[in-house]
Parts: sequence; C-alpha cells; structure tokens
Amino acid sequence: MYVTSRTVQTLPGQQLAFVDAWVSLAAHPLKHQPGFKHVYVMAAPGQADTVIIFLVWQTEANMQAWLASDAHRRVEERVAPLGCSQPATADYTLFFEQCACSHHYNVDVLEEDVGIGAPGTDS
Repeated sequence: MYVTSRTVQTLPGQQLAFVDAWVSLAAHPLKHQPGFKHVYVMAAPGQADTVIIFLVWQTEANMQAWLASDAHRRVEERVAPLGCSQPATADYTLFFEQCACSHHYNVDVLEEDVGIGAPGTDS
C-alpha cells in the first residue's frame, strides 16, 4: 500500500474551518476513488494552525489518479483560501497495517469542534 501525507499551514484561526471544508468536500469523492483505503485528518497538539492529512491508497497509481482528478482539483480550489502555504508533501510505502475495524467515530469532537456529525446523520 501507499501513503501520502499533506501538511497544511492554515491562516490564523482557520484550522477547524479548513478541516470542516476539506472533510465535507473530499469524503464522498474519496470513497468512490479506485484504490482509496483510508484518510486521517489530524492536528498536532499545540499547533493550532497546522492540519496533517494522511491518505492511504492501494497503489501509487491510485494516488496519482486522485491528484489528477477533477474532484481533487475542486477540493483544493475550495480550501485554498483557508491555507497560507502550499502543502508540504511526503510519500511512503506501507509495510504493515493493523486495524481493529470497529469503525468508531469520535462524534463529540466532530460535532462540537468541526461542525459535522457522524456518517449517516443529518448534521
């Protein structure tokens, strides 16, 4: 498997707005992108204006197809006003993955901090 990371510096105070916009715009198209496996959107403690996105793909070609897609271009255009730099990128080959596969969502964090609800809800 193949992992790509994107580290984005947002404009001051725009971290949660960036996350909300990115998740709401990218979640559906990613789900239907061939080879897409997982996405992790996170922030490091104490870095209020930084967002880190890890995307896990079956192959590098699957990731390249996403980067070349109209859906990716639309996501980038919509979130660009919230970021103040080009994302720093890094790519990795994944040698081992283990998952509990509980599909647990931290709904409290999503609803309160980002303004979105759990999958399948109206929020």
